[in-house]
Amino acid sequence: MEDFVLKKGKGTQPGASWWTVCYDTENHLYTAECYFTNGCIGGYYLYEITKEIFDRADPEAGDQTEQLIHTGRLLYEDHSDINAVNYHIIHDNNYETICRWAHIITSDTDVPTWVD
Repeated sequence: MEDFVLKKGKGTQPGASWWTVCYDTENHLYTAECYFTNGCIGGYYLYEITKEIFDRADPEAGDQTEQLIHTGRLLYEDHSDINAVNYHIIHDNNYETICRWAHIITSDTDVPTWVD
């Protein structure tokens, strides 16, 4: 059995995200990532999701899957903007372990913003 079961898709509305949902078969975790880009502005998010969200994730569902993912528990976010300081916010210190499959995007910020 593969370590990770992945599904990928993209929203259909302007500014929609590319998303990936993952089932980590070794750790029995369901997680997701969403990446938004609009020219020089971008956002990247990692979530812990439920099995139900994973099961309902459908590449043909357009924005419905993106909306489902956003109901998960936010673990990490990164923002970049040509007119502002790039930054990331860590909601769970274990985001790298929880989402060990993801190629985590980080901005050029030196100091992360921590959220308890």
